[in-house]
Amino acid sequence: MKQHLIILLLVCATTFQLRAQDDDMLPQIGKPCPDFMLKDLKNYPKKIVSLKDFAGKWLVLDFWTAGCASCIASFPKLNELQKQYQDKVQFILVGKDDRHIRPLYSSIVKRYQLQLAAAFDTVIFKQFDIGAVPHLIIVDPQGVVRAVTLNITKAHLDDFINGKNPQLPVTYGIKQSAMAKKQQVKRDIPLLIQGNGGNDSAFVYRSVLLPWKRSMGQMIAFHFTNDLIHNNRYRTVGSNLEMLYQMAYGDTVSTEPYMVHNNYGKFARKSVLEIADSSAFDHDWATGEGVYAYELILNKNFKRSTDDFRRMMRNDLENYFQFEVKVENRMMPYWRLEANKDAVSRLKTKGGKSVTDYKKDRVDLVNTPVSGLINAIWYADPYGPPVVDCTGINGNIDIHYNAISIDFEDIKRALLQKGLSLVKDRKIMEVVVVRDRVK
Repeated sequence: MKQHLIILLLVCATTFQLRAQDDDMLPQIGKPCPDFMLKDLKNYPKKIVSLKDFAGKWLVLDFWTAGCASCIASFPKLNELQKQYQDKVQFILVGKDDRHIRPLYSSIVKRYQLQLAAAFDTVIFKQFDIGAVPHLIIVDPQGVVRAVTLNITKAHLDDFINGKNPQLPVTYGIKQSAMAKKQQVKRDIPLLIQGNGGNDSAFVYRSVLLPWKRSMGQMIAFHFTNDLIHNNRYRTVGSNLEMLYQMAYGDTVSTEPYMVHNNYGKFARKSVLEIADSSAFDHDWATGEGVYAYELILNKNFKRSTDDFRRMMRNDLENYFQFEVKVENRMMPYWRLEANKDAVSRLKTKGGKSVTDYKKDRVDLVNTPVSGLINAIWYADPYGPPVVDCTGINGNIDIHYNAISIDFEDIKRALLQKGLSLVKDRKIMEVVVVRDRVK
């Protein structure tokens, strides 16, 4: 068994070594050109040449076949370049030898008065893995391959000679083309899935909208935040459609440390639905029906603002759900948080370390602004009418009360005992209005 294993390892190692040797025999950009030999050279002082004969001079090997019309069409241009750069560059036409190519070459030479060096061979075609033509190999004076391409111009030559590195299209040999074909994207698999087209981070822009499952957990981003500018990413997991529209069209940035939105008291948290069928807005967190996960990512090299992210999210929602959505000014309900005279003086902070402690059944706030209290009330009904501070209290407050955090009526009761009241009113506010798209 050990002998079989050793033999297998030796075979694998030998195969790997042979493949490495094969790769070394192929011209590769940035590496020394493999040596070669051309015999019976036409229009050149020497009949037999190898790579060393061109040391100190740029070398352009132009591979062609009798059936390549574009190759032949380029010969007059190459002939002129050879005349202009005869001291710096050597062009050699390398034709794939067959019974047609030599007579054809003789006719071409007479027709265009060519003075280009030429050779006919099949060995170098196999050695350099030449498949499709035109196929040009450009070698610098130090013998390093600088391009494997389809064409070369005077501007390219000038760049090479002047030490620049022009970006020419790359052409591949037979083996390399076969490998490239294996790497082509598959039609039945999404891009970047299972390595289709590259790894899963090789994108410039990506957005994903998918049905939510309870196993995904919830990570609801109520507001776009400033870290988007740095991370180029926005994600919300476990949001219904109305939440998604509020995120895309509502307030832009949350205000730290309290989750009180920028348009505080100016933006309605409940959308207005003016649509024939509102079933798309039905949702059930128990089953996941009508609940989504959404993510938008840009490559870190493409910096965008939060407004740009919101615009891209809007486009995604419009493309999929097909509603027309606008932000309009409407008369909307809101809650006025009012305080009696005794409460104003009684709630004034006594100072000390700031404390914001929100429990399921109790709130403790010490030396915090009224916005801390607004935040606690907001938690009970985040998409209901907004709560607006009308207390007239300046500065921080201390307040402690017992109430179920998600029971709005219980919170109203507890606040009333502290001299605070929530009064329903109406005012002009911005609101997200959803309509059916006009066809």
